[in-house]
Amino acid sequence: MPSKNPSLKTKIGIVAGNGDLVRDVIQCCLSQKIPFHVLAYEGQTDTKLIQNTPHTWLKLGQAGKALKTFKENNVTTVVMAGYFNRPSWSDIKPDIKGVKLLSKLVGKPMGDDGLFRVIIDFFEQEGFDVISPEDIIGGDTLIAEGILTQKKPSEQDYIDIQRGFKVAKGIGRLDIGQSVVMQNGLVLGVEALEGSDNLIKRTADLKADKQGGVFVKVIKPGQDTRVDRSVIGPETVLNAANAGLSGIAAETKSIIIINKDQTIALANEKGLFIIGISYDL
Repeated sequence: MPSKNPSLKTKIGIVAGNGDLVRDVIQCCLSQKIPFHVLAYEGQTDTKLIQNTPHTWLKLGQAGKALKTFKENNVTTVVMAGYFNRPSWSDIKPDIKGVKLLSKLVGKPMGDDGLFRVIIDFFEQEGFDVISPEDIIGGDTLIAEGILTQKKPSEQDYIDIQRGFKVAKGIGRLDIGQSVVMQNGLVLGVEALEGSDNLIKRTADLKADKQGGVFVKVIKPGQDTRVDRSVIGPETVLNAANAGLSGIAAETKSIIIINKDQTIALANEKGLFIIGISYDL
């Protein structure tokens, strides 16, 4: 059940990137009969995710059109769901509002968290409430503490998890990324612009042993969890299995586990562990 069930009088505006989180937010709105309208972005949003839903296509940078669309459709609350691939400046086609928004970013060494904070402020200044995806899909989608799978971490896995948690929090403080891959106490890679799935793939060839290693995912210290909420899911498990990792560790009550039953079943099938962790650093 949702942690904060939006009122049926509320109309949700979904700023849709890509990935399963978009689908889950839409499905929850439909099942709860919460009215909504989707902003889909060319070159970002998968058309399959928004089939048979009320939606409007935009180009990145069309902030004025986004506001006009939401206001014309009586949207009062905004939720951002899914991931966006970082575009080049040539891919952004700003309107007048978009130019004003982009002017706040030019010349700033801004990572994802800084970027999304600007977007939150933009919507709030226009009178919209901004909520978290889990306010719609439910707080029980956040990973719980403890081992969720048949396989348990080894003693070395626990060492890698604890060190990986510290490293991930460290890069998070710098707004670089949220994930690391560890093996035998060594950092094989940290997440940057490529995202966590590509992080796992590129570190596979760096391992000292073909089997072993842990993927660790956390939230950034001080992160506004209304946007850029990190997820793990079946694709994470497949990538980890293909890389020969032992398992996945995710920060408790901070990371969404998409398709929970399917994700856990797949991890069991592939012989991986999934664990929810919380360390006081």
